[in-house]
Amino acid sequence: MKFVTGARHHPISTYRQKVLTLTLLLVLLLQPLTVLGAPVPRPLREEVNFATPVLLAPDDNATVTGLNYPPLGVPSLSWNPVNGAAKYRVEISKSSGFASADTITAETYSTTYTHPKALTDGLYYWRVSAGEGSTWSPVSGTRTFTKSWNDNGNNIPQLISPPIDAQRLTFTGEDFTWQPLPGAARYKFEIGTDPTFSNVAYSALTIKAKHTPIERLANNFYYWRVIPIDNEGNFGQPSDAWPFRFNWNVSPQLLSPANNVELAFIPRFSWTAVEAAAKYELQISTQSDFGATNFYQTTNTEYTPEKNAKGKELWPNFHSLRASYIMNLLTAGVPHLTVQQLVGHADYATLKHYTAKLKADDIKGVSHKLKPHRKTRKSG
Repeated sequence: MKFVTGARHHPISTYRQKVLTLTLLLVLLLQPLTVLGAPVPRPLREEVNFATPVLLAPDDNATVTGLNYPPLGVPSLSWNPVNGAAKYRVEISKSSGFASADTITAETYSTTYTHPKALTDGLYYWRVSAGEGSTWSPVSGTRTFTKSWNDNGNNIPQLISPPIDAQRLTFTGEDFTWQPLPGAARYKFEIGTDPTFSNVAYSALTIKAKHTPIERLANNFYYWRVIPIDNEGNFGQPSDAWPFRFNWNVSPQLLSPANNVELAFIPRFSWTAVEAAAKYELQISTQSDFGATNFYQTTNTEYTPEKNAKGKELWPNFHSLRASYIMNLLTAGVPHLTVQQLVGHADYATLKHYTAKLKADDIKGVSHKLKPHRKTRKSG
């Protein structure tokens, strides 16, 4: 029997060859095609072209104020939506070429934008572009607006008190007050000696719509005004200037001792209080023209001198002796009416100055060499 031998394909070997062939094809498809060894670029995704936004508001050359765009006169910018755009870029500048360092650039997903900070007064340019990712449309046309917080003098602080040509010797709780201005974060308060405020006598910053000066003004004719300041430190237009006169000419009225009274002791001097007075100066002299005068200062409305201007006690011998005598009488139990008659006090109330001192610590230095006056009954 003859055997004919030949190559036969095993089924498993054929399957492996097919898998290997398919794998090689997939690898070739995933690799970039080359021409002469250089990679051939794949086709790029089709570029998106956005339409240019159309600006809506405010109108071109509009004037925006604290009245039509309260409270600070910062406008709300708006434009039409652009198909396919995911965001918008807004530019606001004081330069028509948008090249100034203070140009504001902001991105928003809305078709409106209001700058969150206050703007200084002046002319502004603005424009918008639409985009998605890093792709942006051409910028829109440019519009302008003029920002005027005070609306040409129609939106300024209104003064309340003191009224025009008022006269004050001191300031009340209503001085100085004005109507709050929308958008004002604080105010600069000024008092000047002329309506142009070239000479400012007093100035202060306040967050309230009122201020009481903490410094005393000299008697004079003055003007006062208020300047609003926004949250970015921009000054608005000042209020009107109102005049007033400060005339502090009230004199204390003397109360005691009475005029032309003769006293054997140093009296307690007293007088009426004067509104807004911080202290008083008492002047005592032996001459009607006060050529030689002793001066004393006090914050009270009464004063009893103990020493003269040179530091020497006034009438030391007689006054000390008299005081010791009175204290001895009182501490010995002599009736007050009897003491009054003995020392010659015209008013019984004068003894209160001594009776108030009848305490252990107050009578330590009282002399007891003088015997108190006692009344004795005669027998018979």
